[in-house]
Amino acid sequence: MKTIGFSFDLHPPLFMIVFVILCGITCFILKKRKANMTVKQLFFVATTIFYSLSVVKLTLLPITISFDKTSYPDMPWKYYYQLIPFQTIISAWKQGNLLQVVGNIVLLLPLPILIGLLKKRSTGFFRTLTVVISVSLGIELTQLLINCLTGIPNKVADVDDFILNSIGGLVGWATIKLYFVLIREKKDQSFHLPNSADNSTN
Repeated sequence: MKTIGFSFDLHPPLFMIVFVILCGITCFILKKRKANMTVKQLFFVATTIFYSLSVVKLTLLPITISFDKTSYPDMPWKYYYQLIPFQTIISAWKQGNLLQVVGNIVLLLPLPILIGLLKKRSTGFFRTLTVVISVSLGIELTQLLINCLTGIPNKVADVDDFILNSIGGLVGWATIKLYFVLIREKKDQSFHLPNSADNSTN
């Protein structure tokens, strides 16, 4: 029996088309605002767009919509969301599925790094925490909303995903923070070296 409905996903060709369109729109907006950006900064902008699309694809897609209720009978709500902290993490650990845990940590790790590279400085801890929590919570609530609207558990809204995403985001913040500290120290050293050389000459 043929299922009545459809599934939407960003397959590689469509993904690249959307990516190019978004890059074009962003460049147009930056040009209108007369933003003077280096090639490196434009690369970071493109990377951020690519990363954002990848997060959408990994967390929200594919979305399956069915008009045939018999194809997807009523399922328990546990298939739509999981609200018990650490249940999924412990289950994945016992099953040896560490890739799921690591993947959720890595998901938002690049976010503070890209923000820092775009702004040429690291943001504060609490501001980063607010951004990471907002993005992670937004993803989980959108997953739940999609499940409720479609009546199909496309992606399970999981509190453990929220916890791991937030941890990954803070690891990313620590990474970019350390990067800028090392850059600053390197600049300070290069600034003091000539003075030291001059003093030795005198």
